[in-house]
Amino acid sequence: NILPRIAPTVAQGLKLRRLKGIDRPLNIIACENAVRATTALKAHVLQHLEEEDVEFVKAHVGFVDSAVDRIVPSMDQVGPHHTQSEADEVRVVVEQFFEWDVDQNQ
Repeated sequence: NILPRIAPTVAQGLKLRRLKGIDRPLNIIACENAVRATTALKAHVLQHLEEEDVEFVKAHVGFVDSAVDRIVPSMDQVGPHHTQSEADEVRVVVEQFFEWDVDQNQ
């Protein structure tokens, strides 16, 4: 899980917003394949902030949960029309369907 590793950098950026007086609303959305990933990110970020920064974040920053639905099938299951050669090791095939649902109640 990358969220604990990026939290200090996000926290530092939010602290800089407070110090520079940038109080425009900001929504942060963690596009992770996990339930309530942004809620988890928020908890990690808040651990890296002083109380005055926490109050600023609570007043000006939204942490919005979302669900990202874009399936990348196993490369051995994509069928004959999607063959992968040795020269094309980084090629990734995705389904045509995609969806990004954002919780509008947060």
